[in-house]
Amino acid sequence: MFKFNFNPENTNDTKEDSPQAAADLLPSKEIFPNGTGSELTWDGIELSDTVVVLKGRVSDTDASKALQQEGVLHSDLIPGKYEGGFKLWEGGIDLARYLVDTVFFKPCSASLRVLELGCGHGIPGIVAMLAGATVDFQDYNEQVLEMLTYPSVMANWQANRSKQSPPPPVKYFSGDWGTLGALLKEINLVGIYDIIVTTETIYTLDGMNRLFQCIKQCLSKSNGVCYVAAKSFYFGVGGGIAAFVEMVAKDGEMKCEVVSTIEDGLSTKREILALRWV
Repeated sequence: MFKFNFNPENTNDTKEDSPQAAADLLPSKEIFPNGTGSELTWDGIELSDTVVVLKGRVSDTDASKALQQEGVLHSDLIPGKYEGGFKLWEGGIDLARYLVDTVFFKPCSASLRVLELGCGHGIPGIVAMLAGATVDFQDYNEQVLEMLTYPSVMANWQANRSKQSPPPPVKYFSGDWGTLGALLKEINLVGIYDIIVTTETIYTLDGMNRLFQCIKQCLSKSNGVCYVAAKSFYFGVGGGIAAFVEMVAKDGEMKCEVVSTIEDGLSTKREILALRWV
């Protein structure tokens, strides 16, 4: 049975699904990370017979110090403070493998714009970047982007670049999904993304609603598609594939299709959804 490793002091609060007021949402901002990744240890993840990506690891101690949250030593999620970005969840690998096999199995144009929401390690977005797409990354915590996402992007680019290849034109955004749309509107990026990817981000009902509204703001109306990888159910917190599909159906602006199902014994059943405009 899968459950988040919540801090016991916060368990009761996390199970309550009361919508956050807009004033309580963490403002979104563009950040310009320059972390070296010197504190990371690196592993290779085999996504296919020909594609291996580098994955960095941040220790719980370093994550706790960066976030100034001792609870990170005992919990994968601290509501309103930390959204699990330093951990690599199963859905991130599931979606990366799916993208390698079905979407980015051949080079694509840099004019293809991709956004990864709740990116953490950013493995699906890195797959898109290595195929040639222009990719932007968003995570709740700017410390995750600085210490993990940016070094992972750069390490994978350096491992795969040609000698003349310039650094990828990547943007990084921190903050809550409920505030991202306003920021992107200010910098003329709202509604321009051809593909949005997001993994293990629909674990609470309130959070998935803000995520869905953000997807609708960011996704191009011209054949845009969003891929959502998640567990069928998240015990104890209310979210999951079934609840998300129901919410999308009630909204009526988009439609869901299950494009992959994973049952490997590592967790509860996991699925990948493709969302498109009706």
